[in-house]
Amino acid sequence: MQGKFMMQVLPPCGHAVHEDMPDKVAEALANFMIRHKFAEARGDSERPENSTVPVNAFHNGNSFFT
Repeated sequence: MQGKFMMQVLPPCGHAVHEDMPDKVAEALANFMIRHKFAEARGDSERPENSTVPVNAFHNGNSFFT
C-alpha cells in the first residue's frame, strides 16, 4: 500500500466497529488525523479517561478539520 494509511484491530468488534466501540474508533481516527497533520490537537479540551487525544482535538467550530 502507498500513501497515508493505518490498520488498527479492535478485537471484540464485529462489522460495525463504529457502533460496537465508538470511542475507540473516534480515538483511532483522531490519532490518524493528528499524526498525518490533517488536524491539530487543541490543548483546551478535556480528555476522556484512558484517551490519548483531546475530546475536540480536531473541531474548530464550523468544520471538523483545521
